Amino acid sequence: MVNTMPDKNKIKHIDKIKKERNSFRKRIVRLNALACSNVDSYEFDLDIAELNAKNGISALGAKNSLQEMLAAQMLSIHRYQQLAIAMANGPNPIEIKQYFTNAAIKLANTFVQQANLLNKLQGNGEQKIIVEHVDVHNG
Repeated sequence: MVNTMPDKNKIKHIDKIKKERNSFRKRIVRLNALACSNVDSYEFDLDIAELNAKNGISALGAKNSLQEMLAAQMLSIHRYQQLAIAMANGPNPIEIKQYFTNAAIKLANTFVQQANLLNKLQGNGEQKIIVEHVDVHNG
């Protein structure tokens, strides 16, 4: 008779992997929450920041840990790109405006590259069909 019950060691190993994945995902969310927030503010609330990070990562459609890490980076890049634009529009000398404009452009380009990569990782990339041999017959 074949034993269909998985052995206890295998179950423990699977449970350990699930716990490690959950712990890793929590770290991704926590670090993104800190990166995208003004942690020096008296009004900073880690729970709200983590909720915002989870919502942002979810909105980008991340399906696994690699995509979640990339989505978290995208959220951070987007935040700093927006801040750079705000600083470029501020009452600063022209040199400061140029600095922040250049930073915003570089961050925007990084974001576009990340978005393209996330799109490919999610299987939404372009597909090519190459026709190598075509037979044409009468009729």
